[in-house]
Amino acid sequence: MKFKLKYVLFTSLIVWSGSGFSQAMVELTLKDAQDYAVKNAFAVKSTGYDALEAKLQSDALLGTGLPQISGSLQYNNYINIPTQLVPAQFFGGAPGEYAPVRFGVPQNVTAGLSASQLLFSGTWLVGLQASKAYASLQEKNVSKSQIDIKNNVSQTYYVALISQKNASLLKESREIISKSLGDTQQLLVNGFVEEQDVEQLQLSLTDLDIKISNADQQVGLTMDMLKFSMGMPLETQVVLKEDAEAMVAENSLELLNSAAILESNIDVLVVQDAMKMQELNLKAERSKLLPTASAFYNLQAQAQRQKFDFFDTSKPWFPIQLWGVQISVPIFSGMSNSKKIEIAKVQLQKSQDVVNLTRQSKQLEYNSARSAYRYAFENYNSSKSSMELSNRILDKTRIKYKEGMASSFEVAQLQGQALTAQGQYIGAMINLLNAKTAMLKILNQL
Repeated sequence: MKFKLKYVLFTSLIVWSGSGFSQAMVELTLKDAQDYAVKNAFAVKSTGYDALEAKLQSDALLGTGLPQISGSLQYNNYINIPTQLVPAQFFGGAPGEYAPVRFGVPQNVTAGLSASQLLFSGTWLVGLQASKAYASLQEKNVSKSQIDIKNNVSQTYYVALISQKNASLLKESREIISKSLGDTQQLLVNGFVEEQDVEQLQLSLTDLDIKISNADQQVGLTMDMLKFSMGMPLETQVVLKEDAEAMVAENSLELLNSAAILESNIDVLVVQDAMKMQELNLKAERSKLLPTASAFYNLQAQAQRQKFDFFDTSKPWFPIQLWGVQISVPIFSGMSNSKKIEIAKVQLQKSQDVVNLTRQSKQLEYNSARSAYRYAFENYNSSKSSMELSNRILDKTRIKYKEGMASSFEVAQLQGQALTAQGQYIGAMINLLNAKTAMLKILNQL
């Protein structure tokens, strides 16, 4: 029975461990990575908290303009009843003399209810508008952070993907050189080549092993950078589902025909909302010159006893009621209000200049992105052709080498040339994908 129980527990542990491992393995397309980052990246969540806080502040400010009602209960037990001095002649005494008299009873309870309502306040009305505008600004900041994180994830995803492609190409080159080394060693045994030829290939193979080791480390590092930018736990096992060649092949110069609508660009929208905030700030300073009006109502009931018998309903409670209206009119503030209005005007002008500058900078960014994309597209095609050409030359030279028509030095030189062309091709792939991302971002298509 004990053996059976141990077997069940052991089996369950294996199943649970396998299930946990499979759950930690995640396959990601670029869109999957962007969607995950939008929900989990720290920067996006932080701006989301700011937006929620701004909305709650707006709701709280709205509540201050609604009726305010409060209740109160006060109990007083006079150990010594207050003493008042009154003219002694009221009690038959001599004129000019005062007699100490105690008024009141030792036990007192006062229960009250008060209510107030703001009737008019220019500052409150403008403040309410400003709080809603601020909440709208924070919502746009959320959208901006989502676009930014998609852009960052795209770039990191491309680097991770191309790093894997680079490592794969290097390993393919190693297999070819390794096979050449084996063939050359056999030719050495048969006396057709010199030992230097073998040593040259061994040197090339060692150099390539170093490059492969560095490439593998880069793959691990870039994968961690991707997970970090997404807000994903670093221990998660991730597999990239996209194909680097296919993603690059999707690029076309037709993207250059897309026009940027700068007025809908998120950065322009953010600074426009910031300008609206400054407009409301100027309006708020001017509203401080307006009067403020509010109404109030108070109801109290008071009980006075010689002893603590306030729960005796047969004894009286004495009511007190009043209501009124309070109006506050600013008359003179030492010129501080007028100066604050002037300051608000300057701040508004600065904000308007920021909007104009942002529009121009986004136009410049669009022009730069188009130029960079065109260059990256052409450079990629050129680098790809150069790599393919260098590989063909290398293959032909290897054939000549086997036939005794080329030296090992020529082969080694062309192998280095092919690796250089391969590195340029890898760099061109990354540059093209990043240039496309920059275009999509300025076109609001991320």
